[in-house]
Amino acid sequence: MGESEYYFKAVFETEEEAKRNLPLIKEYLKQQTQADEEWQEIRSDDSKGTPKERYNYLKNKYKLAFLTIPEFKEIDKSMNELAGLLVHFGIDKDSELREGRIFREHNIIYLRTVVWHCSDWQPLVDFAKLLGATAGYLNEEYVTSEDFFEMIELEPIKEIGSLKDFWKLNKKEKEERLNKLLIVKNL
Repeated sequence: MGESEYYFKAVFETEEEAKRNLPLIKEYLKQQTQADEEWQEIRSDDSKGTPKERYNYLKNKYKLAFLTIPEFKEIDKSMNELAGLLVHFGIDKDSELREGRIFREHNIIYLRTVVWHCSDWQPLVDFAKLLGATAGYLNEEYVTSEDFFEMIELEPIKEIGSLKDFWKLNKKEKEERLNKLLIVKNL
């Protein structure tokens, strides 16, 4: 399978916020990697339950990793819906990202690593936005410049929105939004 180098950037308002959130982002990456490894092992193993049961098992075990992965009404036999959404970030057995590829400079957290070339890093971007950052990523396969971090287009924080926007949500959307924030707050 093909691999590609990906670049991620999360910009926080202050250096303190970036320092405080770096361990959370590392834990998210660790859980994503562990969930990806276990998904690869059980994705087609019918002895581990139905596809939906296997999906729910992973979701409950790796809560942080699944926090920003969309819900699926249907799950196919091999759980292909998770392909690319669960990303193996190159975390070693000591739960550290190899080669110091995640780092912080002032109020910005950077990540650069080689992963499967069809990986979708939008869940990571959405997680960073839940933490209060503007964030974005790019896959080097699709660009020609050498200054990859500068090319990343940051997405504004729209997951949380304003209080005025919050009250416009229906009851279920409000509960989902608050549950996500509580999970992050309790880490």
